[in-house]
Amino acid sequence: MISFSKAKDMFRLQREAKKIKKELRNIHVEAEAHGSTALTTGGVKVVVSAEMEVISVTIAPEVPQGSIPALLIDALNRALKKAQVVSSQKMQGVSALYTFVVRRLPRLIIGLLILALVGVLWYRLELRPVNASDQAGILVSIPTGSSVQGIGTILRSKSLIRSGPVFDLYARLHHLQGSLKAGTFYLRPSMSMPEIAQALVRGYSEAAVVTIPEGFTVKEIDGLLAGKGLVKSGELLACAQACDFSAFSFLPQRKERLALRGRSLEGYLFPDTYFVVHDTLTPRSFLERLLSTFQKRVVDGLKTDLAGSKHSLDQIVTMASLIEKETKTDVERPIVAGILWKRLDAKMGLGADASIRYAIGKPNDPLTESDLAIDSPYNLRKFRDFPPTPIGNPGLASIQAALHPNESPYFYYLHDSNGVIHYAMTNEEQNLNRAKYLR
Repeated sequence: MISFSKAKDMFRLQREAKKIKKELRNIHVEAEAHGSTALTTGGVKVVVSAEMEVISVTIAPEVPQGSIPALLIDALNRALKKAQVVSSQKMQGVSALYTFVVRRLPRLIIGLLILALVGVLWYRLELRPVNASDQAGILVSIPTGSSVQGIGTILRSKSLIRSGPVFDLYARLHHLQGSLKAGTFYLRPSMSMPEIAQALVRGYSEAAVVTIPEGFTVKEIDGLLAGKGLVKSGELLACAQACDFSAFSFLPQRKERLALRGRSLEGYLFPDTYFVVHDTLTPRSFLERLLSTFQKRVVDGLKTDLAGSKHSLDQIVTMASLIEKETKTDVERPIVAGILWKRLDAKMGLGADASIRYAIGKPNDPLTESDLAIDSPYNLRKFRDFPPTPIGNPGLASIQAALHPNESPYFYYLHDSNGVIHYAMTNEEQNLNRAKYLR
């Protein structure tokens, strides 16, 4: 084996060529460097690097010994020239690439930014509701073990999302793959993709949300659930009358005629937002949830306040139910509470017409003279005591107002046609307010 490191070695090779004998036939050096140039002449192969260094020489066995030196010199010359050309071409290529990058890089960056912006805008558009005005509920069943892709396919088939792949991307970006629950959901086309995803994570959907407004009666709650298709009309009211809720020890004992009207629970069904699963909801289970919330938020949550009051829980709840119906703002509540407690203590009678409305089932229409003259313990113009039961289910603000009333010089109040409250210290002032604000 003979190795040459520099181009000048070819002259030394010529001087020593006569010494080359049989071993020249066995010369075979493999090229290892990148960017090398190879040239073969008369059975002699020379490999030269881009740096003009001889990498290897291979002589075929059939080449005559006498012609080896000349062939080597010729091959080296040609290989070096070829390597120079290749090196020059590479340098030109590098220079062209550098020029291209320098000139086109700003445009390339701007193009990539535009492409990214378009991608983000497209992604956000795909997250929008399919139909923002379509409030119709759609029943969707997600089988146990469904993949994110499978859930996306189901939602897309129900026209609840715009794209299954985008749903998959959204779930992965927000690490929801293992959080999406199986089950039956009520979803709407007006829900955005993030809202639907969160419904699946929580295990319930917005269509299965039940919000009980403050002041709603048992009958009104029954109508609310029936309107959502969660119970049959009258089913919840019937359970309130007949189901056993004796486990809730805070409930008062009512006379049978009141209990049969569902009023043993009136006042104690805490108004709040509840999430329900249609397949498992029963009137009793739902009423128990409302009672349990009352236990937590009022009986336990206001335990110290209730213990410090001179009134019983039933009196507090009954007063709160009147405050709920007789006021319109949180500012009014403690003031009206102070007025009602003061009138009760003074044996003046509460005079709250909301109790009459409850008794005759007339929540909004104007009361007639005959309405105001009914002979009922709920007519607080005639009977100077609490009504027999709460007249609705008060919210926490009204219960707190009943527990912590504000003292004031007033004994009377009324709301004008715009809902603004006006107070009076005497009956004469109250009559003037009536003449002034209720014409």
